[in-house]
Amino acid sequence: MSNPEPIYQAIDELEEKIQQVTYEKLKKEMQWENASDRGYMKILPNLIYTLPTITFDQQMIIRGSDQTVQLITYGGGNKQSDAFVYLREEKISVMGDLIL
Repeated sequence: MSNPEPIYQAIDELEEKIQQVTYEKLKKEMQWENASDRGYMKILPNLIYTLPTITFDQQMIIRGSDQTVQLITYGGGNKQSDAFVYLREEKISVMGDLIL
């Protein structure tokens, strides 16, 4: 973030290109992505970077008073650190963008 101008410039340039897209569904998706990028850039200066204090290799189980959560990784997805959450009792997986 020492020089965010090129990023803002790329976002602005993409905004101009989006205006020329005629396929509405694609245009809306591109607008959403660009708005997300703008929002990310807005909050980025306020983020506090910290290293994790707890890590796991393949899985970790967290037991609460009402819920058990299993964190699972198979060595990555988009990134080497990608993992997903499995709620055992409900048989629900929360995968984020790994599902794509």
